Amino acid sequence: MKIRYIRWLYTIIGFFHICAYLFYRSRIIEIKEDLDAHCNGKDSNIIDFVKVLTWRREYRNVFYYRLPFLPRHILNAILPKVKTSVIVPNN
Repeated sequence: MKIRYIRWLYTIIGFFHICAYLFYRSRIIEIKEDLDAHCNGKDSNIIDFVKVLTWRREYRNVFYYRLPFLPRHILNAILPKVKTSVIVPNN
């Protein structure tokens, strides 16, 4: 029961994250691919997004990295990213 309440709390707090995900998942293909990778390769949905956002905090860094400047900083103020995680692009 406690896990369900935490998930709903993150859903309410993460409402803006969900809106950003819905808006940018078709525009920035890597966002959907990253979520699929964090869901062990299965086709992901909104529930999976909330679960990953709740339980895998390092995914926030990846999600914020993919977003444009302004949404990234607004969402980071609501749910902070992991400070000890570093993302290095493969170029």
